[in-house]
Amino acid sequence: DYSVGGGSLTVGGPKASQNFVIVVNRLDALTVAGTLLTTDNRVQIIASTGACGVDSAASGVLDSPPGTATGIATSLTFSSVEINTIDTYKVCWKSGLVSSVFDYQVGEISVRGPQTGQAFDVILNAAASLLVLGSWQSSPIDSR
Repeated sequence: DYSVGGGSLTVGGPKASQNFVIVVNRLDALTVAGTLLTTDNRVQIIASTGACGVDSAASGVLDSPPGTATGIATSLTFSSVEINTIDTYKVCWKSGLVSSVFDYQVGEISVRGPQTGQAFDVILNAAASLLVLGSWQSSPIDSR
């Protein structure tokens, strides 16, 4: 038996099981880490109950979907992502060069912040305490 080296192979793409946290109703960015990433790569955000490669983008919750990435090689940033519903979503990936399907799950986005539609009544020139309900807050906000 003889052994001859034939070279090396580097497999590129995003790292698995990445977790992202963004604030509801605010433009934010997702930065995806990986190897041999290019600006042709794309991400898609789907419902947490969906499956990458099968389901389409989460409808009604993306005020601004991920656009073209900036960066190269080990991290790409998708800017101007805005989601209007507190929940957890899946982030799906495709290589813009070889695939037309977002078939690889990169990770999950947790969307956190105050619940919308809350109303507060306060008396002018009087001390007040407000309880702002939402997700991802460590304690109620006390505003005086």
